[in-house]
Formats: sequence, C-alpha cells, structure tokens
Amino acid sequence: EIVSRDWSSDVCSSDLAGNGQIVLTWLAPISDGYIPLTGYQARCGSGPWEDVANTKFTHEMLFSPPAGLVTCEVRALNAVGEGAVAQTTLTLL
Repeated sequence: EIVSRDWSSDVCSSDLAGNGQIVLTWLAPISDGYIPLTGYQARCGSGPWEDVANTKFTHEMLFSPPAGLVTCEVRALNAVGEGAVAQTTLTLL
C-alpha cells in the first residue's frame, strides 16, 4: 500500500501558468509500500487522469473550465495500484 502524506497545501499545490495552463506541484508519498513507484497521475476537475513520470513532482496541464473553483488531484502508482489522492483547489477568474 502506498502511504501518502497528510495532504495539506504544502504537499500538493497548484498555480495558473497562463494560456489555460495549471501547474501542479507535490511531494512524494511517505512510503511506497516496499514496491517502487512507477509514476503519478494528475487531473483537474472531472477530466481524465494524465500520466506523469515517477521522477517528476510537477506537471503542467491545459484546462479551460468556466470561472470558479476547480479541484486538482495527484496520486502515486506502483505495481499494486493507486495511492491516496492529494487535492488542492484554486479559483479561476
């Protein structure tokens, strides 16, 4: 089992990069369950999960929802499956 951190804002955060891009940044899980991580997946809103290499802790994605709050999520992956989801919320103007 992948043991995630206490997913507070300092573990998973988001920022607007302009041109409809959101940049997610996160920290690695506390434990990989003794099975190496194979990667991460990220998404914003209800969109599809996007694959991210296991050596990266940041991901840029295009996103053009209506103004308001949007929740972005990141999860770690290993051979057993997905870890807990880390979430962050940002306000789109």
